[in-house]
Amino acid sequence: MTGMDLIVVAPWVFFGVVLAVVCFRLRRSRDRRPAAPPRAPVAPPGQRADRQETPCPEKNLPPRP
Repeated sequence: MTGMDLIVVAPWVFFGVVLAVVCFRLRRSRDRRPAAPPRAPVAPPGQRADRQETPCPEKNLPPRP
């Protein structure tokens, strides 16, 4: 390999090593993180959580089937 070849190849090798390290660390951090507990629903099914639409039900469209 000549000096010009190394000038072209070296940044790509460095990029590949950095990318591999980032992927490895992301994978390890995801494996160690405990699973989140299930979240409770904010509003019961069938009711809208948007408070602005509740005072004017005559202006709201009926729900689609």
